[in-house]
Amino acid sequence: MPALLWVRAFEAAARHESFVAAGRELCVSAGAVSRAVKLLEMFIGVELFVRQARGVTLTGAGRAYAGAITPAIRQIATASAAMYSSARGGVSGSQISTWR
Repeated sequence: MPALLWVRAFEAAARHESFVAAGRELCVSAGAVSRAVKLLEMFIGVELFVRQARGVTLTGAGRAYAGAITPAIRQIATASAAMYSSARGGVSGSQISTWR
């Protein structure tokens, strides 16, 4: 199984079709997102993005992979928000802006 960090970086980059925007969301640099995605691509042996001078575009495989993993990422975020809320006496998940 690939590192969750790589998968999370890919999911954000796929949603935004941008390493810069994904980096902003994750509070890391675009270069960190790019490196995480590259490590994921090496791990699974498939190119997920076409890298161009002015940005990135999902490949067909990247689009399919994003569609497959996005529900799992959302489920992890929802479960984490519920646990956070429970541990803090009912703080709603919507108050946790970094969990999408």
